[in-house]
Amino acid sequence: MRLKTRPRSSRKFSNLMMTSLRFSCYLRFSEDGTVDIKRRSITLAIGNSKYELWRDIVRRMKALSFGVNNGGHKKNIRICSSKAVELVKKWLSDTLIRAMIEDLGQLFDADKLRNLITLTNARVRPKGKSIIEIVDGVWMGVRICDGYVELSIVRRRLEDVKAVQERLRSAGYNTEPSQRGKRFVIYIGQDEIEKCPELVAKVCEVLRRVHEEAMNEKH
Repeated sequence: MRLKTRPRSSRKFSNLMMTSLRFSCYLRFSEDGTVDIKRRSITLAIGNSKYELWRDIVRRMKALSFGVNNGGHKKNIRICSSKAVELVKKWLSDTLIRAMIEDLGQLFDADKLRNLITLTNARVRPKGKSIIEIVDGVWMGVRICDGYVELSIVRRRLEDVKAVQERLRSAGYNTEPSQRGKRFVIYIGQDEIEKCPELVAKVCEVLRRVHEEAMNEKH
């Protein structure tokens, strides 16, 4: 007799539902969970002593794009921006999960669960809207840090970093990678940007769109 097995997609969704249920319950009853609407982020802080007990669910959360950072005596498990909004929308697309969160969210001290629902309505800038092509096949994100404009690109493998760095240097850009945990970030600073009028024009176009979007949101 041949036993039937659930389709892979069904098992994947079941894991998503179980992870979201456990996470939502912990978020509701823990003082260490936060849902930041302004920053569009979800954070769960777990003490190092409890981290081993949560290793299995943390592994599942990492598979859902959560990142884990060391915070001294605790671990901060966080997901931000469009990834946070998209994940919450997936969670709440299941009627069981949404009903549970909405019911618990009616309690007077359940602000965090109410924020989860609010997060589904957050406006997220479409992916690719703030990136520009520096050289053929190399795209970098535009960001403002401490009043200065910079371009950045993230790579996980060192060989990919070297390949990108070589292409940027061949185009005349001086840059050095910076390691952030298991990732590498390659930056082009404002001084380098200003040396290339064509690059300045591309960056200014992105900043103009961002400014217009911010002004439109205010109105």
